[in-house]
Amino acid sequence: MQTRRYDMDRALEPIWQGESVYLESVMLVGGRNRVDLAYPARRVLEVRSSDLNTLYEEGTDYALEDGALVIPEGSRLPRFAHDEYYLSAPVPNGSFECALGGHILFGEGGLFHARQFLVSYEHDPSPLLPQPQAQLGLLNKSRALLEGGNTLRVLFYGDSITTGCNCSDFMNLEPFLPSWMEMTMDGLARRYPRAHLFAHNTAVGGTATEWGLENARERAARLKPDLCFLAFGMNDGTAKIAPQRYISQTQGIMAEVRAANPECEFVLVATMLPNREVKGFDGLQRDYLPDLLNLKGPGCALADMTSLHGALLGRKRYEDMTGNNVNHPNDFLSRVYAQLMLRTLEAEPNR
Repeated sequence: MQTRRYDMDRALEPIWQGESVYLESVMLVGGRNRVDLAYPARRVLEVRSSDLNTLYEEGTDYALEDGALVIPEGSRLPRFAHDEYYLSAPVPNGSFECALGGHILFGEGGLFHARQFLVSYEHDPSPLLPQPQAQLGLLNKSRALLEGGNTLRVLFYGDSITTGCNCSDFMNLEPFLPSWMEMTMDGLARRYPRAHLFAHNTAVGGTATEWGLENARERAARLKPDLCFLAFGMNDGTAKIAPQRYISQTQGIMAEVRAANPECEFVLVATMLPNREVKGFDGLQRDYLPDLLNLKGPGCALADMTSLHGALLGRKRYEDMTGNNVNHPNDFLSRVYAQLMLRTLEAEPNR
């Protein structure tokens, strides 16, 4: 059977605009039989398995009531039993202590991918999610290279989220959705077909800004990028690195890169959030945003995933959007990452 793939034009349509959502992810745990989506749904278009190969049936596997999915008894939709997800005893390399007591399931492979499913639906226009800013006007050098059909050297430098951990392509699982970095570059290539785009990803999992600064000369500055996506923060926050130190180390990385290429411009990526139910991981991630905003200006844009993920968590559950149940995005949230990066690299409309 031929692998079903995402329609990438639809996959990169921003979730914060329009009146439809394409393949939004959900995961059922325990007796959860009502699913609130990012928006109250007006009409469900389809519900599919996370590998896209199974199409579920309305009326048998799900129903739409008051904007939410209701899961009837006998539905084929996958789920975790409560005792599979919330554990009474630890599982080596498969659980963490739960902030609610006991332990909670963890997995870096396809464990959660296999139990999630995807919903495409229509909804009424709504301002429920923040509207990210177009900021290409801050990146005049990159804009000139893109619009002039010239060479743009792009660097992605960060932690495991930036390596692409838990997207289905990274795990070699259907439907093989690329990482948010690859989707970002693909979106740029479509937007600027005359430009010559070259990307390097030197991110390393488990790292923070201290490592980033120590290795900036070899893993970032040496490549002399024109545009650098700098995406640390998840592990800094877990380690409770003080915001002042986090920002100082971020600025140190930027200085190292600009010493090699003074015209390099930056997109600072404010990290997604960790799972608050997993003890020990939720720390200072939110506290870095105000200082990152202060760095925004000519030559430096800010992609605020912290606020966007936080808004989604006000509408959906963490398990709906996670790849490992702790601090990695699944395919859906990886797409949101790419949507945000591409929005950040849009030109502001003429006033």
